[in-house]
Amino acid sequence: MAQTEDDLDLDLGEEDEVLEEAPKRAGGWIKWAVIGLLGTTLIGGSVIAGLYFFTDMFVAENEMVAEQADAEPGKKVKKSKKDKKKKKKKSAKEKKPKVPQVYFSLKPAFVVNFGETSSVRFLQLTIQVSTRQPDSIELMKEHMPAIRNNILLLLSDQVPAVLNSRAGKLELRKNVLKEIRQVLKEQTGESYVENVYFTSFVMQ
Repeated sequence: MAQTEDDLDLDLGEEDEVLEEAPKRAGGWIKWAVIGLLGTTLIGGSVIAGLYFFTDMFVAENEMVAEQADAEPGKKVKKSKKDKKKKKKKSAKEKKPKVPQVYFSLKPAFVVNFGETSSVRFLQLTIQVSTRQPDSIELMKEHMPAIRNNILLLLSDQVPAVLNSRAGKLELRKNVLKEIRQVLKEQTGESYVENVYFTSFVMQ
């Protein structure tokens, strides 16, 4: 059956509508794709900018701390236990060794009589002293009369029964050292002597 002119006009109108809707649909899809791409780009840029900002801030803070440490040399900085141990080892190595002791004998030997009332008649004692100041030996020689006098007076006051024990001998050593230091302190202003040793101890 032959189409009329009106039917042909309707068909052409429908085709025009279909052709108009197709570009619209394509344009809408492209628009949303562009929006999505822009959004992704913006988010990525924000992340990169944030990382760059915080990295710069961290570097700047470290530089500021370093500058403060250089500008304030007197300011104490907390150190780890490992650093402290290293410092202690280093300082221990750098410590100077002690000056060796020098020994000096108070010759002749000291002899004290206890009298007839005691079963022990006399004590013979040889004494040596130690010092880390060699020059002090000459001072001890110079003041030897006063040193020997005080030691003899001390020995004469001893009880033989007490001196038989180790504790008694150690106590006597301590008192002899005290007497020597006292004489040197009074005469020279320094005690000098570090220790006293009995190199011979005889009671009969």
